Amino acid sequence: MQQKLLKKTILNSLIIIFFISLVSCRRDNPKITIVGNGKSDTLIFNSEDTLITHGVLDTIRLSSYSNHEVTINGSKPLKFRVSDKDGILNTSKNEFILFNVEFQSDGTEANPMEALEIHADSYVKIDSFLICKKIFEKELQDTNKLNLVLDSIAVSKNGNYKTSYHDRDYSSYYDEDLTASFYGFKKIGASNIFIEKTWDYDLNEEIPEEISVQTSNNNYNPKNYIQKTDKTAIVMAKSFLRYATINISEYVVININEQLKKRAKKSPPLAKQ
Repeated sequence: MQQKLLKKTILNSLIIIFFISLVSCRRDNPKITIVGNGKSDTLIFNSEDTLITHGVLDTIRLSSYSNHEVTINGSKPLKFRVSDKDGILNTSKNEFILFNVEFQSDGTEANPMEALEIHADSYVKIDSFLICKKIFEKELQDTNKLNLVLDSIAVSKNGNYKTSYHDRDYSSYYDEDLTASFYGFKKIGASNIFIEKTWDYDLNEEIPEEISVQTSNNNYNPKNYIQKTDKTAIVMAKSFLRYATINISEYVVININEQLKKRAKKSPPLAKQ
C-alpha cells in the first residue's frame, strides 16, 4: 500500500510539474502586436497557426528565442526572430517614432549638474516636416543651424539622438541602434519587420499625467532641485505628426518642403547603370 501510494504521489507530482511547465512556457511566450492596414488579412505563422486580422492592431503569442516566419494572404514568407521580449510585427510597413516622456517633480530650482549632461538637439523628419522639441525652436530659426540638421537628415533616417554607451548590449542579436537607449526621438523605418520592445508605453496605451518613483532616504536635495525621470513611448509616425502639431506647448513642427526641393535640384543626377 505504501509503495502504491508513493507511485501515485510521484505520478501526481509529475502531472502537476507538467502543467506548471505548460503554464510557465505560455506565460513566457512574448506578446507580439501585429500592426496591419485595417483590413481583414490571413496570416499564417510557421506554416501552422492561422490568424485572421480584424483591425489595425491584433496580438499573438510566439515562442521565445526562436526564428519565425509569416505569410500574409499567401505572400512570400517574412522571416524574423523573437527573443524573450514583446514586440511589434510590422506587416503593413509603417514607420514608428520612439520618443521620450519627461516627468518632473515640483522642485523650485533646476539642478546645475544637469548642465554637464550632453544631449543632442532632438528632431525627427516625418514626410516633409521637421519636428523638434520646443526648447530648440529658436535654434532652428537660424538658417545655418537648420541646414546642418538637413545635412544630417540626408545621411540618416533616424532622429538625432545620443546613445548611452554603457547601456549597450553588444551580445544582442538585434540592431544596436534600435535597442540602445536614447534621448529625444528615434525613427524606426518601414523596412523593419519585427521591432523588439524597448519602450515603456505601448501603441494606443495612455501616458499617465504623473508617476510614482522610489527615492533613496539618502537622496540629499537641500535646495529642492527639480527631479526628472524619463520614460519612452512608441507611436506610428503619422500619428505622432498629428500629435506634435496639436501639442504646440511641447513641440514645433516645421514645413521643410521648399528646402527639400532646393536640395533635390542641387543634388547631382544618379549615374545610369
